[in-house]
Amino acid sequence: MSRSGDSPMRLCFLGCGRVADAHSGRLKRLGPGVSLSYASRSAEKARALSSRRGGVRAFGSYREAVDSPDIDVIAVVTPPASHLEWTLAALEAGKDVIL
Repeated sequence: MSRSGDSPMRLCFLGCGRVADAHSGRLKRLGPGVSLSYASRSAEKARALSSRRGGVRAFGSYREAVDSPDIDVIAVVTPPASHLEWTLAALEAGKDVIL
């Protein structure tokens, strides 16, 4: 991860369900230290959660978010059966991962 101490951590949630929504509220309390983005299999769902939670980006696929140079950290909050796949993909892309 290459970011300076002055720039916010750019975190993207893979998955836009209850868990992403709940954690977003907690992370927003960190203020400008973190910027949030959202990825879903549905671009509409990602845009809706991003809008509701003040996100900076919305991705219409998990792959698009993992491959984005604008994301430092991936939070995998997809169904458990896909955790390994997306954790490995994020690590291969050079992202830090929260699982």
